[in-house]
Amino acid sequence: MVFAGALSTRNMGSSANFDMHWPIGPNYDNYIVGAAYNHDFYSLYGFAIGGEVGLADRFGYFLQCCEPVIKSSSMINSPEIWFGSRFSFDGLTLFNTFRIGGGMTFGFSFTGDSIGVERGREIVKNGSARVLGYLGPEIFFALADHPEWEIVYRLHHRSGANGTFGHMGEGYNANVLGVRYRF
Repeated sequence: MVFAGALSTRNMGSSANFDMHWPIGPNYDNYIVGAAYNHDFYSLYGFAIGGEVGLADRFGYFLQCCEPVIKSSSMINSPEIWFGSRFSFDGLTLFNTFRIGGGMTFGFSFTGDSIGVERGREIVKNGSARVLGYLGPEIFFALADHPEWEIVYRLHHRSGANGTFGHMGEGYNANVLGVRYRF
């Protein structure tokens, strides 16, 4: 799967509904592009258990957000790698035309540096977002004639699990859109 998206300055719940109930403001600060590979180890009746590994680049001009906002005059980058267990459902085929399904990845995420709102959260919590938990709920769509190609929406979530990792609450959240090829 390859994907791209925007990194949200809000919590996971607000990010999941695209920050629709927030006033206009700095709801998104930086961006993310990446790729993930997942493999199913066991499947039964359309349900599957597998694993995933991914690599992404988080980038933009926000060194820190949102109180205070500190911008860089040049592009900054923060690499990320994650791995975890994946649970998915192949979905339902509607009108013999398209398929809709879902999945969830649980694991760990590692970054080189923190940027944007994640850096701001580190400062407030006196924590470290270098190693956090990873959660990747997703929904995907595919044409019945080409089930190997999927359009994927995923909420890319890094979490300290309420202080369990790095003395952090939330790390970063992103709304991403991608394309997956199943082989």
